[in-house]
Amino acid sequence: MLCFNLACQTVENIQGSHFCAGCGAPLFLKEKYWAINLLGSGGFGRTFQGVVQRNPDEQGQNCAIKQLNLPTVGISSRKKILELFERESKWLYQLEEHPQTPKFIDFFTEGENLYLIQELINGKTLSDEIEENIAPSSEAEVLDFLEEIINILKYIHQYKIIHRDIKPDNLIRREDDKKWVLIDFGASRILSETALLGGATIIGTPEYMAPEQNRGKVVQASDLYSLGLICVQLITGQSTLDMFDFHNNQWLWTKFIPSGKTLSKSFVSLINDLIAPSLGDRLKSAIQVEQRISRLRRRLQSGGLENFVPPNSGLVTRAKYINPVHQPTVPIANQKLALEINEQQQIVNRVQSAPTPENKETLDYQKVTNLLKWRRWKAADHETWKLINQSVQKSERKFLFPKDLTRIPCDVLFTLDQLWLKYSKGRFGFSPQLKIYQQLNGDYPQFCHELGWAIVPSTHNVVNDFQFKTKAPLGHLPSRQKMGGSSLSKSTEVFYTHLYHCKINADLDTK
Repeated sequence: MLCFNLACQTVENIQGSHFCAGCGAPLFLKEKYWAINLLGSGGFGRTFQGVVQRNPDEQGQNCAIKQLNLPTVGISSRKKILELFERESKWLYQLEEHPQTPKFIDFFTEGENLYLIQELINGKTLSDEIEENIAPSSEAEVLDFLEEIINILKYIHQYKIIHRDIKPDNLIRREDDKKWVLIDFGASRILSETALLGGATIIGTPEYMAPEQNRGKVVQASDLYSLGLICVQLITGQSTLDMFDFHNNQWLWTKFIPSGKTLSKSFVSLINDLIAPSLGDRLKSAIQVEQRISRLRRRLQSGGLENFVPPNSGLVTRAKYINPVHQPTVPIANQKLALEINEQQQIVNRVQSAPTPENKETLDYQKVTNLLKWRRWKAADHETWKLINQSVQKSERKFLFPKDLTRIPCDVLFTLDQLWLKYSKGRFGFSPQLKIYQQLNGDYPQFCHELGWAIVPSTHNVVNDFQFKTKAPLGHLPSRQKMGGSSLSKSTEVFYTHLYHCKINADLDTK
């Protein structure tokens, strides 16, 4: 039995308990919902596997319990948020008619939190299948997957519902019939709507978020964009984080098609029309996508499909693009940081142009390579920061202050980043973190939410604030365990500004 109190540190209570042994809080909601397993957690709340029953000793119906954090606001705004939550929750009943959406059970507020109770879908997420190398990957498999999810989107879009957070974690292949089920749209919509009152930040996952969504606007095509990027990930077998060319404002995903994999020209064109950066160039509705798929299948049956041949440059046809400010590329959170960047860069240039000390140790990456290969994430994280400390001639037990962070050699950061990217299949590394930081305009609290990091460390041992497992949020690792200074927010700005300049200088050197 698990406790719903966010501040409670008790891991588990004895079966049959009615109150938490650690904090004394009730272990049930509305005297009938009990949590038996934690399925996931993030910046906006937690999801539990639960049961619907009157007594913890009785056999009950399985359910999913979504606990959403209520924003810290004044009394009047809080009242409006609760009213909005109740109104927005009611439309979830409309979705029960579709067999590939979870059945809605209940919604209510209790204490400082909002709760959604829905049917528990048993099965593996698409993220699980990607990790186990059993996800759809051929054109035929991905087209079947796309068609199935488009059918779900067509249904929810007709009710003027936009999911806002389509990603592999929110797609589950149901065990009993092997059908894909789209989950979590209730939380996405309600959080987005309450954000208007509560001051919360944009809902969505940066890796799959459409450019207009990053600016606070969502339309049906925003969901299509996210789905298109998932298809790219399935086809290429890689994260899409480094597939966008910001200099030319276009996707380079065809450059990442595995050697020997054959795609049709029509299929590539369909994907390009799903992920076009400009809304004007993108498919507008699930119905349009459905029509394109039907056309493609008819041509396939008649043998009229032409194979796609990637251009020598790997570039796709250049698409029009929303004003570049809609897709920020410089991690500048505020004007104060902007004024400091030149000074920081001058320090970086002086350090990197200085003569190499004769007693400087050569870094040995073999240990961290082996640890990453074996997926010993915690040990690899410790070794990563040990090497970084060594690169600036500091003891591994010492913290790195802003002036130290600017001295980290770029080649050290790049080498460690590539190792993490390689052995996590693009899930962990400094590059994914920088990408998310850029997309969020350096918003430190939201950056922590997206990475699953605590805004303020909850313990003296900062490592305890991190999840050292493959299913941790995108970019969750490496940790920030050695960042010191009076402000983690400031250290974060300095570190990713330094990393950004490293990448810019590397790009210029290759031209």
